[in-house]
Amino acid sequence: MTPHKKQTLKAELIGELEAAGAVVQGGKIRCPFHDDRTPSAGVFQGQDGIWRYKCHGCPAKGDVFDVQAKRTGRPLAEILKEHRNDLSENSPKLPTGGVDKTQVCVLPTGDVDKSENSELPTRKNGNSTNASSKTQFKSINDIYGIMQDKHGGKLEALHEYTTTTGEHVQYVIRWRGQDGKKQIWPCVKTATGYELRFPESRALYRLPTLADAKTVIATEGELKADILAGYGFPCTTSSGGSKAAGRTDWRPLAGKNVILWPDYDTPGKGYADGVKRILEGLGCRVKIIDPSELDLAESEDAADYIHQLRNAGFIELEIKENLTRVFSKAKSTGPGQEVVSVLSAIGAGQYEPIETGFPTLDDAMQILPGSLNLFCGSPGSSKSLLMLQLAAAWHKQKIKTAIFELEKDRVFHLRRALAQESGFAMLTNNRWTKDNAERAQAAAFEHLEFLDSFGR
Repeated sequence: MTPHKKQTLKAELIGELEAAGAVVQGGKIRCPFHDDRTPSAGVFQGQDGIWRYKCHGCPAKGDVFDVQAKRTGRPLAEILKEHRNDLSENSPKLPTGGVDKTQVCVLPTGDVDKSENSELPTRKNGNSTNASSKTQFKSINDIYGIMQDKHGGKLEALHEYTTTTGEHVQYVIRWRGQDGKKQIWPCVKTATGYELRFPESRALYRLPTLADAKTVIATEGELKADILAGYGFPCTTSSGGSKAAGRTDWRPLAGKNVILWPDYDTPGKGYADGVKRILEGLGCRVKIIDPSELDLAESEDAADYIHQLRNAGFIELEIKENLTRVFSKAKSTGPGQEVVSVLSAIGAGQYEPIETGFPTLDDAMQILPGSLNLFCGSPGSSKSLLMLQLAAAWHKQKIKTAIFELEKDRVFHLRRALAQESGFAMLTNNRWTKDNAERAQAAAFEHLEFLDSFGR
């Protein structure tokens, strides 16, 4: 399908934005849909040829028809209906994928050929240090040669991990094969050469830059840490992928403020959760950026976010300002944030107290979802009887209940529940039940459905 002509004309989109009250200054736009004192929006042309608007200070985004609908307050479907004769595609989303994340890194002196005419560093010696070992090499050039022979392609980046004093710990080689697939190889410098393995003790990435930083940004992967560091933010990560965070020594961050920027996927969330637990154990104040609030597609990350800003015409200073806003909106993971979340849920009607059916008891205390409540009393004060009555009442409200009782069996407690339901208190007395067998059985048959469902 081809886009509608109005969607492919930048002037149409700019005109609609100006009609809404936008202030357009070259490639920068003050958003008309919120109090935008500093330009936080822009327009960009997608791979499908459609011009779109995107604000990084509020949720406003979309093509000329989306902007028109938001400006006029009319339903988008109504706007599209006016153009349906030749409209073949309505309101596509931002294009995703195809992001060039190549990062230029400094290569170790003397180990590679940095000739401008050499796309791939050349091997100085084609033989490994130990012919019987496939993981030990005289130089990094030898490793590049093996990668070139096996995968084709070229080097994308060489990330070096060092101690706080700059001593080498390990390299991470990022290689893009001829088939486009990414290859990540760890490499350690030894007394006799280089070995393709992780060191016994893994350090944080960019460690020398973190010592004086009060707040550190932690990403999932070296490339994103390098890109964000290029904007002046202290950044780090661990090596080995999303499941290996626990193998890195995070102690240099003890007591610092740390903002985690996870990738927008399940492994990214798992990485952030794992790192959060480690850092909180070190006394860090941790915040996490929610990728879903950044209009990122699944599996996209910090590099993709910056790529979108560049596509929208933002200059580097404006990108840094946007990143600063992103960091300021990161959500705390401490106890205070838990209180905020609960209060928000209560306000939204998602965290209602569970009523006991006894107004006096409900006024004296509230049983909240996720809470632990202890009912204490002296022996014979009917604690178990009260809890049985509460459980029966909650069962009728479709609230899941479970009873763990060590003193009596299930039949005993169901007889007590039957006595409460039928109003025959003597149903728990064997002598009375023997003398009134028909009456007792009639009560059981009358409440048989309740006994079956409650007793399961």
